Amino acid sequence: MSLKLADIEAAGKMIVKWGGSTYTGEESNGKMSPGWLLETQSEGLITRIDEKTSLMADATFIKMDSRKHSLDYLYVDPVMQSMTTDGGMFKGSMTEDLTESVPKFARRTLNARPYVAYSFTPKQFLKENVEKEGFLPKFEAMLAEKCGTKVESIAIYSRDDSGSEAGYGDYDGLFAQLEKVAALTDEDEIAQNGRGYYGVVDTADADATIVEQIMNMITTFAAQKGKIANAKLYMSTMLKGSILVEASRRETDLGDKVLVNGTDISIFGVPVVEADFLNNPANGFNEKIILCDPKAVVFGFLWEMESESTYEHNMKGYLSSIDLEFDNGMIHPKDIMYADITNGQIFGAVKNTSGAAVTLKPQNNETSADITIANNETNTRVPVGKYTNGDATVTVTKGKTITISASE
Repeated sequence: MSLKLADIEAAGKMIVKWGGSTYTGEESNGKMSPGWLLETQSEGLITRIDEKTSLMADATFIKMDSRKHSLDYLYVDPVMQSMTTDGGMFKGSMTEDLTESVPKFARRTLNARPYVAYSFTPKQFLKENVEKEGFLPKFEAMLAEKCGTKVESIAIYSRDDSGSEAGYGDYDGLFAQLEKVAALTDEDEIAQNGRGYYGVVDTADADATIVEQIMNMITTFAAQKGKIANAKLYMSTMLKGSILVEASRRETDLGDKVLVNGTDISIFGVPVVEADFLNNPANGFNEKIILCDPKAVVFGFLWEMESESTYEHNMKGYLSSIDLEFDNGMIHPKDIMYADITNGQIFGAVKNTSGAAVTLKPQNNETSADITIANNETNTRVPVGKYTNGDATVTVTKGKTITISASE
């Protein structure tokens, strides 16, 4: 077969061999021999962004004018009363004969913290890398995008604790805030803030499918008057995959309760959102699922993400940095609820007849947060283990119902 000049030109870059099919083009000293073209490389650096924001992209944003920004609330629970007396006459004085509907006020404060990420690029590198001078703006754009996902992770997993991971110890993030909501015992406070913590969704539970457990979570969320019409389910890619597997099985009617439209899923009409931050738990937290109206989560920025680069003569290179100052919180906690995701958790049940809500505090990390059980709850599923209820110890065992009475 003859090789024409047109064929060579159409092939573009090519390798020329001398010495037969086994010739490698290199001499014993590793140098390229005449007649062998040098290796080629891509014309630019190949980049990849694995993560994107999800909850933060849907949340409420507030521009803060100072480092502290207060959110003030007004609540009212009207007392509707009859104006007639037993004899059918109108009551004479509202202030003397009726109970006033009193307004209630509350305040939550955002307290912005400064964060920074920086990188140093030597001047010599800009002359030698394949991107040349184009490297710096490309790298800064990547750095800014990755900082966005890191901010979301900090906002979710931070805990005001000196033992936290670097960058995660300045304040309480969303899960730590919800743990405090779950620890409330005052009935009025629970009514205003919700439960915060649902409990456990066990992917290996033999008695209930994942979909059934999430449906119970949705029902609980609606019962605490969470905004179910605006709610979304934020979960990991693995959990979403497990739900798709369940929904594909038609032995039960669960497939009819999970609407699958291409890659979009909804359960009980609540859309499912894959959240990269739940794929990669940080700061010692385990995998979780969040059910919320995303607008109930608020991010306050004293200043938004700023990118800058300066040439440092004494270092012969460019110093690039990303700066921002922010805090995050909850506008209405009752519109947010989370659950732990476990695999193979064993459950018992707790019945509360004590006359008031009780809080079970795990002694051996049975759950990531305290479990609050409302009065007259007859069958609350609780992971097996030991919990404290005030000064008493409550031991939950497999398949049995433990009753907490007024004497405990």
